[in-house]
Amino acid sequence: MEHATMSRALATSIALGIVSLGALMAWWPEKSEAAVANWQQGATLVPQSSTDLGSESARESLRDLAATGASHVGIVVPYYQSNTRSSDIAPGWNTPTDEALIAAIEYARSLGLQVTLKLHLESYDGSWRAHINPDDRDAWFSRYRERLLHLAAIAESHGAAMLNIGTELVSVAAGVMHPSNTANWQSLIADVRGVYSGSLVYGANSTNNTDDPFVNEKKFIEFWPQLDYAGLSVYYNLNSPTNAVDDIKSAWHFWNNNDIRAFSQSVGKPLLFLEIGYRSLEGARHDPWNWSRGGAVDLHEQAHAYEALLSYWNDYDYVHGVYWWKWETNPHAGGSGDNNYTPQNKPAEEVVTRWFTNAAPPVSQPQNPPTFTSDADPSPASPETGHNTTVHVSVQNIGDEFIGGIVDVEIYNESGQQVFQHFFENQSFGSGETKQYMPTWNAAAAGLYRVAIGVFTAGWSNVVHWNNEAATIAVGGNGGGEPPPPPPPENGDDTPPPAPGPENGDIDIWWPTDGAGISGTQPFKALLQDAALPEYRMFWQVDGDRLNEMHDSDEGWFHKRAWVDVSGWNWRGAGPYVVNFVARNLSGALIAERAVSILVH
Repeated sequence: MEHATMSRALATSIALGIVSLGALMAWWPEKSEAAVANWQQGATLVPQSSTDLGSESARESLRDLAATGASHVGIVVPYYQSNTRSSDIAPGWNTPTDEALIAAIEYARSLGLQVTLKLHLESYDGSWRAHINPDDRDAWFSRYRERLLHLAAIAESHGAAMLNIGTELVSVAAGVMHPSNTANWQSLIADVRGVYSGSLVYGANSTNNTDDPFVNEKKFIEFWPQLDYAGLSVYYNLNSPTNAVDDIKSAWHFWNNNDIRAFSQSVGKPLLFLEIGYRSLEGARHDPWNWSRGGAVDLHEQAHAYEALLSYWNDYDYVHGVYWWKWETNPHAGGSGDNNYTPQNKPAEEVVTRWFTNAAPPVSQPQNPPTFTSDADPSPASPETGHNTTVHVSVQNIGDEFIGGIVDVEIYNESGQQVFQHFFENQSFGSGETKQYMPTWNAAAAGLYRVAIGVFTAGWSNVVHWNNEAATIAVGGNGGGEPPPPPPPENGDDTPPPAPGPENGDIDIWWPTDGAGISGTQPFKALLQDAALPEYRMFWQVDGDRLNEMHDSDEGWFHKRAWVDVSGWNWRGAGPYVVNFVARNLSGALIAERAVSILVH
């Protein structure tokens, strides 16, 4: 499980690392009526024909959604183009007629549901919309503007509360993808504002915190200031060891502290989880975006993922809503044998109803909360890479008794990225009691590192103490950390330099190397020799477990990369663990595989 630091700003307001719960309340929000109860509580309705939004079946489905206590419904209006390079945006097989769309808007509003219209653009060649990159950009934006303004006019005339102007259109929306993208969207937004008076949102892909716009699109959208909300498709891999609610919440804690909180602070807009869903499938939490994952039906995993999202994000006032993906127009969809995304007629629907009707169980707060102090003393104080450092941690409770909480030790590099975590559950302190902990860490690279110490109530539900700078560790560079990637060729040619080891067509593993000892969150890096990145898919797996897809990266040189948390790898102790890299072509056929054996500290 992973967790990460509080804001650096917290440290400036706390003297000597001594924090009381009362001093933190302005920064760390309590569970309260101000969270999920006041969200946009919604689900997304997807038409299955051009007319079914006006059908009795769709009306029954909308009544079912309203019965969950939902306040909003997102209605998808899909349009299609021939392929990713074309500009022929037009209605498709399930684009609703104006009459069907208006009927759905008006019926939803009659049930008390506020309506968000969502323009979804698809490519008939099956490519993800993020790869839509037209040859004639002027023609494409002109056609997209025409479709969007038509939808805006319907939204205005029939009282839709919000308009989603686009979703996951990375190649035509992210500023880094084309110099004209931002100006084109600013112009679109201005035109929409001219005909529509409701709220505007864009839905950016948000599945990691890297510099890859295809998995972290939100970072590269430069027209957020022109919108009312920052919408996110939050399909983060929740790599919890089990599907227990508290374990999944812990995975959310990592992504909040390593990505979402910082984005909220930088964008200055309320956040909407504009698209998030989980299939009722064993392991679905690990890759919720994966609509093709196989496996056994697991209704409880889906329900637990719903519960974890709502109960965790109930604490954070910068999130203003969720739209579950997806709600079918067929009211009898879902059920006990269904492994798809809809929560309908499954335990997940009961979770939604309990939260949306404000019936979530309250969390009691201690009347006289304890107060802690903490410090850390690394030994050796100035280690070398590749050598273990024992962090001697002392935590003292100077307040009232504290029962069954968590003591958390984390280490961060100079960029603020978490590189290590070790936490101790079921920790109880009497008044005045001091406890000692000695986690061991092995630095992968030279530099300055910061040790942070936290104390949390059970389930990570509330922070009781946070010492953001308990110690500093200066790591020298004589050990065996991660090797740098191969340099780009100096001759200006387009091919990467030859690498020793694998033959052409084999997998070249950059990190982790065979025999490496690693800890915390690590970048797994590999490439297929003599193949361009778009020509193949790369996966990693540990000890023969499921395949986990890697993503394209151009840091250092073109390769496939995945950020992997190994802190929960404990079934073999320190190891060795066999990490296998698998390359497949775009049809899924095996090209090559190669394995390394590693140790985990």
